[in-house]
Amino acid sequence: MRLSDCFPESYIVADIETTGLDARRDRIIEVAYIYVENRTPRQTVSRLINPHYPEKTFTVPREITCLTGITSEDVNTGDSPYDVISDFTSKIPGKHVYFHNGFRFDIPFIETEAFRVGAAYPLNPSYLDTAALYKAYKMDILSWIEKYDTFEEFAHAVLSLRAKGVKYSIKHCCSEMGIDIKEAGNLHRAATDAYLTHRIVEALRKILIEGGDGQEGEV
Repeated sequence: MRLSDCFPESYIVADIETTGLDARRDRIIEVAYIYVENRTPRQTVSRLINPHYPEKTFTVPREITCLTGITSEDVNTGDSPYDVISDFTSKIPGKHVYFHNGFRFDIPFIETEAFRVGAAYPLNPSYLDTAALYKAYKMDILSWIEKYDTFEEFAHAVLSLRAKGVKYSIKHCCSEMGIDIKEAGNLHRAATDAYLTHRIVEALRKILIEGGDGQEGEV
């Protein structure tokens, strides 16, 4: 695999919000994805999910509301998990789909939820991960990518490494690359985090492919 393969001109960026960190126990409560064509965002889809649909009985944990701003009232106006997950998985076959730390978080949640509600399983997307790329860049191990046949194998190898002092949250990546998050919206909302993932993709492209300094300036 080549590094340039990780930076298509057109792709989807996606993000989810959940009630916790365990895909087997916790639930997805928001999904957002952005169609990017020729490196420019064209359309954003953002949907809340009510895990108890059609009943309006779901309770969002207090700590999740504090983190995301998503309330139980918000979620209980949301759509069914089947509809939202099916809609998303129908859009991604054969496409490049970016997440930030997706192999450790978003993708297992989406696959678990699809199985749980009987939605279509995501078929043949080319998953990419800005967290893995940024961490490999900071650790100076991007050349590892040539050892692997797939990006997934590379990402798992990089994300499993212990790297003291290497941070790669969305907020940290944006700060390091001069991406101003103030006008993007609330962090830990799916549409905002998807948009910032797009900005990280393009900042990394500038650094790693075009030889720039990666400083994108303000949103």
